[in-house]
Amino acid sequence: MLRHRRFIAALTVVTLSIFPRITVHAEDQGQAVLVAPVEIKAVKAQLPIFGNLVPYRESNLSVKVPGYVEEMLVDIGDPVEKGRPLLTLDAVQAQLNVRQLQASLNEARIRLEEANRLAAEGEQLRKDHNISNSEFLTRMTERQAGRSQVEQIKAQLDLAQEALSRHTLTAPFSGVITAKLTEVGEAVGTETEVLTLTQLDPVYLQIQVPSRYYGSLTTDTQVLVDSGNEQEAALTTTIDRIVPQADPALRSFLVRLRLDNTEQRWLPGMNVRARFLIDNNQDQDALFLPKDALVRKPDGRVLVFKVVENGQANIARAVQVKPGILQDKGISVTSEQLNAGDRVVIYGNESLADGDTIIPKLTRSAKGKVR
Repeated sequence: MLRHRRFIAALTVVTLSIFPRITVHAEDQGQAVLVAPVEIKAVKAQLPIFGNLVPYRESNLSVKVPGYVEEMLVDIGDPVEKGRPLLTLDAVQAQLNVRQLQASLNEARIRLEEANRLAAEGEQLRKDHNISNSEFLTRMTERQAGRSQVEQIKAQLDLAQEALSRHTLTAPFSGVITAKLTEVGEAVGTETEVLTLTQLDPVYLQIQVPSRYYGSLTTDTQVLVDSGNEQEAALTTTIDRIVPQADPALRSFLVRLRLDNTEQRWLPGMNVRARFLIDNNQDQDALFLPKDALVRKPDGRVLVFKVVENGQANIARAVQVKPGILQDKGISVTSEQLNAGDRVVIYGNESLADGDTIIPKLTRSAKGKVR
């Protein structure tokens, strides 16, 4: 019990040290809020467009010879390396053919060995003039025929072994099995799709960009890529391909980005946002504030609440703004009612109404530094 009381006392001290007591005087009335200053900051011109992720490579696999599926060696979702066996077909006939040719090759080699012996003997007998010319030529011919027969059977055996290997389907590249289209016992042909293999690293992001920006983009243009979640760190990359052909219906051209996907962050089919940094060397000054200051209304308006002093009180004044470019943890805005140095509410603004009395308690910059 004593230990428990000491723990409660220690927890109270820590809590008070983290959240200091706020003394509210009698004249202080209103909602306590967190505010931040409006700043002037150089921001890059960005072109945000959503696109679709597609695999770097995807193949619908088929077998090389017709037959019955004997064994499935993978399942959907399995990662595979290049060359790994994926399925096998019934190969009894092909195996018997290989064995038969191996036996024929062994027999032909034995015959060739005997033909070589007789030919060597004939050469020695000819030197001693103990063999007729006809017999000598016959032995030479049989040796040459034996050699040819061995080479012929070896070629047939190579073809048979190649045919046998075609009864096993292997992965043509490393990837993931994303579709399983057959089962054990099914008859499949050379045009039957049995598996789908997808390479997920890297992936491509394909984007239709309005035609008017064709001259503004190059393969050196930097692009920020994210899923649209403002809390997510964006990936910085460059353009992989610009297709020099416009789509007359969409009035756009295709741009392709190549994204590293070692950590499997991206999935084919995802809708992803790309922000093209246009004219990188021509940054523009703009009003900049934390994105938490924005309050989006159902009618489409975007507001911020500016702190306005009214005697000894502070009033929250609703100001309509036009959001601009997201950068770091803030956003640029345009509004005739905001100036650099104005304070805006960034916490507690969801429940505010125009003219509410507020009590600003802390101030931090748009970069997140507490002041």
